[in-house]
Amino acid sequence: MKFLFFLSFILLFVFLLVSIENSFAGKLRKEAELQGKEPPFLFVVCFNFPGFAFACYFQRRSDKTKDPSFDNLWNKFVNQGDDFRDERFKILPGIPPGGANWVVRKTVGSKPAICGRAVEQQWFNSKYYLEANMDVSGSYMATKILGVVKGQTKKLTIDITFIIQGNDITELPERVLCGIRMHKPDLKAMPRWAIEGPKNRSDKED
Repeated sequence: MKFLFFLSFILLFVFLLVSIENSFAGKLRKEAELQGKEPPFLFVVCFNFPGFAFACYFQRRSDKTKDPSFDNLWNKFVNQGDDFRDERFKILPGIPPGGANWVVRKTVGSKPAICGRAVEQQWFNSKYYLEANMDVSGSYMATKILGVVKGQTKKLTIDITFIIQGNDITELPERVLCGIRMHKPDLKAMPRWAIEGPKNRSDKED
């Protein structure tokens, strides 16, 4: 795995998460500035669901070994534009043994998919970050999977792995770019989003 990961559940009604001063990335940049250091480059993946957003922050490992094939592909991924990224950014879901019942396991599946072909995807690139922003609510299949999984999350363990697809011998074998494991996330405990700002589910409606 080429990147360490930071996992953050974020409730925002904006697309460009890392540009917000009080976001995880904003705080990390401010801390680096106070220490007189260069902020680390972050790779951010954000999933937009109806009512909330889920963002993952990744940072390149500092103890990385030399890997010219991966480094070349990563540089292309960062610098060659949205069309290249849309055709190369791949997601691989997986549920470990005992992580879910048969219905959820079958619905989630374990086959890789090119994200840009499955959901509407936007990219934001800056000196200090690259962000993939995916609108899950706009995809029939993704919404169907979410509908099955949503009621089972407190019993669910799921792995999400991201890969840059290799298309020729110089880019193979494919390496895992980054990934996360979610263990029994409680979606009902997350605050809801209202137009005027975040609202906790325990708050009374007017």
